[in-house]
Amino acid sequence: MSDLIQKKKEYLLAIPDAVNLVDASKLVAEWFVHFQDNAWFSKSKPKFQLENYICFHKDLRHAVYLDKDKFYLVDITKPKKVFGSMTTMDILIVTEILTDATDDAHLENASIAGNNFFRKRKGSEKIFLETITKYDEVANESFNDKIEELQQKIAENASEKSKKD
Repeated sequence: MSDLIQKKKEYLLAIPDAVNLVDASKLVAEWFVHFQDNAWFSKSKPKFQLENYICFHKDLRHAVYLDKDKFYLVDITKPKKVFGSMTTMDILIVTEILTDATDDAHLENASIAGNNFFRKRKGSEKIFLETITKYDEVANESFNDKIEELQQKIAENASEKSKKD
């Protein structure tokens, strides 16, 4: 696993109200098992494999999973009991997130806004989603810090060389 993927995972787990897979699995594992037992289609899709998930929002309605070095934000419709039988969960991929492009946050925001158009988001859910889309800003700041650091090293090396001459 690359360092960049690991950094992105750490970023996701540092988001307020993010729940890691180990803690969330205590609640959602039953949903995934029920789905696997009752769905005759899509069982093998990565979004239906609990092991692929990195984190969940604390209300378990949003989650992030990793597939082929790409992160995806999903919207989960929790299973409910209806007339004595349990409905299966539904997982909708909202958008790819944490891409290497540093100028696509507006696309992520548009996908998230469209997905939540008819729903009222809670405060912590808003923060969770906004923090995910602010990754580009964090990545740019980190990149700019590295540029400044490199420029300082070059300037220091140049001044040391001029002192020696």
